[in-house]
Amino acid sequence: MTDSTTMVIFGASGDLNRRKLIPALFMRADSTELAWQLIDPILSAWRLPQAQPLIEYAAGSWGPTEADDLIARSGMEWLQGCGLH
Repeated sequence: MTDSTTMVIFGASGDLNRRKLIPALFMRADSTELAWQLIDPILSAWRLPQAQPLIEYAAGSWGPTEADDLIARSGMEWLQGCGLH
């Protein structure tokens, strides 16, 4: 039997919920403010005329071809898939 304060999230309960999942659902005001202090300069920089354009790619794809070009410059390549298919 569970007491009235037990919450089950995604089928999990107990210590994991109390320490990790529940705090992740609710941000304190000071945490939210700090998050925006970190993100606002990034958003502002993206709006500048000299900013590099954001590279978009289709959902479910392996990502933009620019990522392949970036890693190829160091003689590497992305491993696509798990190697079993």
